[in-house]
Amino acid sequence: MKILFFSCSLFTFAYFAHLIIWKTTLPKNPMKKLLVIFFVNLLAGVAGIVIFSGNNHFFNLSLNLNLFESLHAIIMYLCLSLTYCLLYQGISDCSPTCIILLRLNKAKDNGLKIDDFYHMFNDDKILKPRIRYLAKNNLTYIEKDKYRLSPRGNFYVNLVKFQRRLFGFDQISG
Repeated sequence: MKILFFSCSLFTFAYFAHLIIWKTTLPKNPMKKLLVIFFVNLLAGVAGIVIFSGNNHFFNLSLNLNLFESLHAIIMYLCLSLTYCLLYQGISDCSPTCIILLRLNKAKDNGLKIDDFYHMFNDDKILKPRIRYLAKNNLTYIEKDKYRLSPRGNFYVNLVKFQRRLFGFDQISG
C-alpha cells in the first residue's frame, strides 16, 4: 500500500505541475518539457525518501520505504509517467482518428456524410504540419528540394522497424 500511495502521490504532484505550467505557457517542445517535469519530480521524490526516511508520516500513513520498496515505487512512478506521456502525445497531436471521433461526437445524432470527412483532411491540416514537425525536430532535412532522413530520423525509423518486426507488422503500413 505504501508503494502505491507514494507512486500515485508523486505522479499526482507531477500531473498538477504539468497542468499549472501548461496553463501559464505552452512550451515550444512540450514532450521534452513534460519529461523534464516528471524527471525532476522523480528526483524530488527520491530526495524525499532519503531525507524523510526516519519520521515521515503523511495522512497518518507511514511512508518509510526500504530500498526494495523504494525501487518498486520508482518503477511504478516511471510506468505511470511514461504511460501518461504516450497518452498526452495522442491527445495533443490530434490524430486523424481522434479528429473523426471528436467531430462525430460534436455532430451527435445528425452524424456526418462522407464528404464531411474529406473536407476535414487536406494537405494544410494533415500533411504540411507533419512535415514541418519532422524538420523542426531534426528527423528530416532538405537537400536539393528533397526531404531526406537525418541520422536522428534514421535511428527512429530503425527503432520503429525493429518494433514492427517484433509484432509481425508490415514494415510500411499499419
